[in-house]
Amino acid sequence: NTVTVTTPAIPYFDSPEGYYTITEYELDDDNEIDPTSKYTFPMYIGVDPSDETSIYIINFGGWYSLGQIACEAIYDPDEHVIYIPSGTQIGEHPDYGTVVTGGINASITAYTSYIVINFTPLGGLLEIDGYYRVYCSAGTFGWYTMSGVHDVETSEVKPFKTVRRYLK
Repeated sequence: NTVTVTTPAIPYFDSPEGYYTITEYELDDDNEIDPTSKYTFPMYIGVDPSDETSIYIINFGGWYSLGQIACEAIYDPDEHVIYIPSGTQIGEHPDYGTVVTGGINASITAYTSYIVINFTPLGGLLEIDGYYRVYCSAGTFGWYTMSGVHDVETSEVKPFKTVRRYLK
């Protein structure tokens, strides 16, 4: 006998809003991901209740923006994709001033208008489509890629203290 089973589609979160633990990697001199550069930091995505496509991200980029800047981004709820416009301010360096970010494609050959973040099924994981650079008036801090896991803050683990302070 043959039995046919159809499972439902794997769901996404209804909204990207929430806390994420981000793992970021730099690219080495050969434009390959450098596994020794692994850096983990918290990030928060907030949603404008009056517009489901308008979101803000606190701490995009970790060390150079911790709790300083809420960068604006666009969310496509149908495709489960976040777009951060290139040239978006993500922090303020004490010596070099404004820190911004910009996208580049996966082959590192052309700049892009947006940094694209894709949600994978279950909505708990997000990944950069391509790479991004972080730079200021003095030059670039480097090229990066990242992925993230949607977290729930607990009384035992509170990695988002600085981000929460910014939200108040």
